Amino acid sequence: MPPELREQTTLVFKHFPLENHSWARPAATLAACTADQSPTAFWELTDYLLGHQAEVRQGNIKTRAFDLLSTRREINLRQLETCASGEAGVALIARDEAIAKQLAIHSTPTLFINGRRVVPLESQNQLEQLLARELHSETALVHTQAKQ
Repeated sequence: MPPELREQTTLVFKHFPLENHSWARPAATLAACTADQSPTAFWELTDYLLGHQAEVRQGNIKTRAFDLLSTRREINLRQLETCASGEAGVALIARDEAIAKQLAIHSTPTLFINGRRVVPLESQNQLEQLLARELHSETALVHTQAKQ
């Protein structure tokens, strides 16, 4: 995404592990608990898991995540383990699933821009054009309201 759009937008990520993916729930829980300690480490873990889907399994996800995160000084692995295996991790995912239910989300990814659901996008370029158009519309509205 172009830097000028990054500076004017906010990405809100919500977890919605699909039941047909055997390791989606543990991945979401690990990622949510990681985000509580470090947003940067969250994105590193998320990128890793998405990029290594063919190699990750329910039986090795925790080991792979901990191996990746063990080099991060801001991550306390003991705290991560406590969160991911306890009620705190369950609560983080349940919160996001409740939001998904309210918004009638049934698949991932689902994208909303300014509260409106966006049809599935086919490319990064399409997303950039949509964001630029939306930002232009908001800027025009602000200028119109300021003139009144």
